[in-house]
Amino acid sequence: PELVCTLTKINQLDLCFNNLTNFPDSINQLTNLNNLTLLANKFQVFPIQTLCLNSLITLDFGINELNQIPIEVFSSFPNLTSLSFSSNRLTQIPFIDSEDKIAFKNTLN
Repeated sequence: PELVCTLTKINQLDLCFNNLTNFPDSINQLTNLNNLTLLANKFQVFPIQTLCLNSLITLDFGINELNQIPIEVFSSFPNLTSLSFSSNRLTQIPFIDSEDKIAFKNTLN
């Protein structure tokens, strides 16, 4: 992904099925990025480097190995309209309650 980070004008990036586990810090150079698809990789921890991509509209982390979602995800992407964490190993997920407060909900029985 280091080379991809030099493509500062791209607005869509699909890195599906690449066995990625993290991102270089230089991903913050992709300031025009609207859609980021990371489906079917090996992320065990949400890459905090992506939190600076505040132009994102769509973020797909489906089919990875994440066990939690950082609460910062909900405040770092003000334009986000589509978010997917399907088919991960989540044990709890943050949600916004009726008073617009972020809390965590267990996903296991």
